Amino acid sequence: MKQELKFYFSIFWRRAHLFLLVALLISAAAIAAAVLAPTKFVADALLVMEAPVINIEDNPNAQSSSVEQLEIIEKRLLTRANLLEISDKIGVFENRDELFVDEIVQQMEERTNFTISAGRDRATLFTVQFEADNPRVAAAVTSSYVTRILAENASYRTERAGDTFEFFEDQVTQLSEELDKQSAIILEFKNSNIEALPDSLEYRLTRQSDLQERITDINREIADIGDQRKSLIEVYNATRGANLDDNRTEEQRQLADLEKELSEALAIYSDQNPRVKILQSRISALEQIIDGQLAEMGLPTGDARQSSVLELELSSLQRKVNGLEQQRENAQAELQDIDRTLKLTPSNGITLEALERDYENLQIQYDAAVVSLSEAKLEKRRQDLSKGERISVLREPVVPREPSSPNRPLIAAGGVALGSAAGVALIALLELLNRSIRRPADLTNALGIVPLATLPFVRTQQEVVFRRSVIAFFLALIAVGVPLGLYLVHVYIVPLDLFFDKILSRVGLS
Repeated sequence: MKQELKFYFSIFWRRAHLFLLVALLISAAAIAAAVLAPTKFVADALLVMEAPVINIEDNPNAQSSSVEQLEIIEKRLLTRANLLEISDKIGVFENRDELFVDEIVQQMEERTNFTISAGRDRATLFTVQFEADNPRVAAAVTSSYVTRILAENASYRTERAGDTFEFFEDQVTQLSEELDKQSAIILEFKNSNIEALPDSLEYRLTRQSDLQERITDINREIADIGDQRKSLIEVYNATRGANLDDNRTEEQRQLADLEKELSEALAIYSDQNPRVKILQSRISALEQIIDGQLAEMGLPTGDARQSSVLELELSSLQRKVNGLEQQRENAQAELQDIDRTLKLTPSNGITLEALERDYENLQIQYDAAVVSLSEAKLEKRRQDLSKGERISVLREPVVPREPSSPNRPLIAAGGVALGSAAGVALIALLELLNRSIRRPADLTNALGIVPLATLPFVRTQQEVVFRRSVIAFFLALIAVGVPLGLYLVHVYIVPLDLFFDKILSRVGLS
């Protein structure tokens, strides 16, 4: 084991010049980068999203979440116009005339950092940072950011609350007009179809049943009157009208009694019988009296008297029939009208239901809009009084005393470590690629023989001195040439501070 370590140490010692060459080259470049890297200062400010002083029940239309507000404010702040205005006003870049507008905007965005910290049951914090070569510039830009954030937050809250209020105010007005129009449409439809609306369906069904029963009763009454008329005619033909007139005068009753008595007397006596003569004379006298009465009334007299009584009775019955038929016609006409309205009721019901459903939907929207308008009004009032959710500054931006980057010792130490590791890696790589025989073990492994003795390669004193001089020359050349070359590049080609700034920004060391 000791022989192995001694062998490898000897190899490292023989190739130490390669190790020093690589290590010095990389270390010199790293140290130069650490020395020449531009100094950066970072100014920051801490803001907090305060809870509203006046609490209002949850209103999703009034205001978005705190994180969303901060994200929106961040995007508005980092607009092209704002970044250019802040850069020109504060003078962030000394070589402003040499930079394009896009380069200025890009560098402003790269130097700006926003951090939002939020969580459940935690305050919403907002950190603003800006990096610059000059500490005062960094503080001035950060202060400008804070001022614009506060102004943007106030404008955002008031404009949002005002826009929300105006929107729902217009919405309420529009819905109110639509409700009025829909009410007028429903009223016009009801007036046009007042006899065939669903709300009177039960009444019309009941009325239909009543009319049908009434028509049946009228038909039955007309049939009864027909039977009665037929009976009157039969009685008249049988009795010659003796019992037709219940409204006869006293003379007519006496006449009827005398005629009956005469009929009975003729059945017993002859026409020449004195009793018969007396009855006939009395009947003749009553007939003259009755004819005179009938003549005064404009009624038939004499032999037509009996038939006129029948006609009066039949005429009275006919008038009843005519009245009943008129009632039946009216009932049938009303029944037909009810049947017509019953056929129209289903379609009218569907149409009316659709109109009322539209009205109810508008009413629901109107009620919701009124509630939202009330909440938006309260939110607008709260924002006008600055009692709502707002951003406050917890830590003002100040001029930084110490630079934030670069970490020069870390860069230098990292370069030295990287150079040493690269030198060791180079020696190890050369050793892995070298297949020559350099010790007895290699001879045994290659040829399968065991040597009795080995003689090392011995250089002359002149060769040793020459070799060491060459190595020293190249090491000195690297030690002096690398810094000198970097200086010449910095002066005549490109400023190394800008070059290393971009490199360190990419690797995350700035």
